[in-house]
Amino acid sequence: MKQKKLPPHITMTKNGKLRVRYQKSSKYPIPYDELFDTLEKAEQANDEYLAKNTLKLHDKVKHIGFADACDEFLDWYRTKPKKPAPATVVSYKNYIKTLKIAIGNVDITKIDSLFLTKIIDMESRRPKRGNGKQQGGMISSNTLHHEYSLLSILFGRFYKLGWISSNPMAELEEPEFDSKPIEVPEFEELEEIEAKIMTAPIRERLQFLYGLYTGMREEEVAGQHIERDINFDRMEVYVNTVIVKDENGKWMESHPKSRDSVRAIPVPERFFKVYNEYLVYRQNYVNYLKIKNPDYEEIPNLFLNKDGDFYRPVRISRTWGNFRKKDEISIDINFHGLRHYYLTNQMNYNDGLTERDVQALAGHADLRTTRRYVHASKKKINRNATYIFSKFSRESLFKDGYNVLTIPTEHIASIIVGKAELSKIDDLKITLEVISNEKVDYFNLSTVIDKCKKYITSKLPSLESLEEFKYSKLSNEEILSKIQNRFGKEIKITIEE
Repeated sequence: MKQKKLPPHITMTKNGKLRVRYQKSSKYPIPYDELFDTLEKAEQANDEYLAKNTLKLHDKVKHIGFADACDEFLDWYRTKPKKPAPATVVSYKNYIKTLKIAIGNVDITKIDSLFLTKIIDMESRRPKRGNGKQQGGMISSNTLHHEYSLLSILFGRFYKLGWISSNPMAELEEPEFDSKPIEVPEFEELEEIEAKIMTAPIRERLQFLYGLYTGMREEEVAGQHIERDINFDRMEVYVNTVIVKDENGKWMESHPKSRDSVRAIPVPERFFKVYNEYLVYRQNYVNYLKIKNPDYEEIPNLFLNKDGDFYRPVRISRTWGNFRKKDEISIDINFHGLRHYYLTNQMNYNDGLTERDVQALAGHADLRTTRRYVHASKKKINRNATYIFSKFSRESLFKDGYNVLTIPTEHIASIIVGKAELSKIDDLKITLEVISNEKVDYFNLSTVIDKCKKYITSKLPSLESLEEFKYSKLSNEEILSKIQNRFGKEIKITIEE
């Protein structure tokens, strides 16, 4: 196979190393000679050398004040080839504003790790500010964590550009970060939460169902368009745009934060009934706006504010907050928590989806981000943690006497519903063999299950109601949970003598 031609100034040494070499000349005044293990590292070093050479940054620190350097960083960040999300630019700008107050315009070459340690310590004891005024109370560890992170980004950039000879953040220890944990409801509360949402006014009802059924972020819900972002045939909604603030505080429509965030999300059929009902409300509202202002031009966004403009994401969160605290409603989770709840339920209770599938639903570029949204279920832990230690045997069936069969509910479910996978197959075979008095193998499994089903339903006709789950779209976990809630964990059948 023909070997790949190496770029100029990169050569392969006899011992397999890749050498990047520049001899001193008028074109390359700074000599360079380094060895690398991989072509990727060699090409990166080569590109960095050429960039520094073009910008005349080789071994020349830049005497620039911290505040001025931050301004140059923001100018670069706004215009870099991979466009950042507007919300990220606004976030960086706000934190930089705070850091400029703390550090000022000190020459960046004079800033060392000790200086920054004092700055971080001073910030940890700083009162909160609002619009430049102190609000009282100290800043949160979350705010301090973001300031530390941005300092790391800034000085990493200054070092890469050659403005400083070493990165002072490399020696700085990250401050403790106390993230307030989000607690999501148990999966079994899903129907109850949905029923409560159905009592909300139509506009809020649809917004809340977006959170419950899709796990969308507030800005994604606000960015929904009629027609473009809904597919009745495929029963999907699409994320194409978001509503965010620009640097001047004006609300604008923008692309999602990454390509992964542009996605399709399936929704249940009952979502569309609420959607269609809302469209009638929306059309009446648009008619009202046109009467109020004859010059009003309708925008395609699904949700409109009082002026017929973009609906504010913060308004969705605030409305949900007011709704969930109402008398007899009481849902202990904020709107963004619905996103956590949606992803937790998909990951923990949807056997038909893989982790990567859930990542795609979330719109995350990194699977590790999705995993941070998944919370443990106390009920599931309590129900299943001892399962691996439970040994099922023939004796277990007759623990209440020789004339009583004590059958685990999951075995009953497997037999009546016709899904062997609802049970541990080896344990199910014991129950089937005792009831049918036949040896069970792969070839006669379905026949024996039918025989056992007739026997069980003849003893307890009420169990025939379990057939409703036969063609259900619910996951196996959901089916088993509903059956156990109805009949308990065991079902006793008296054997006639």
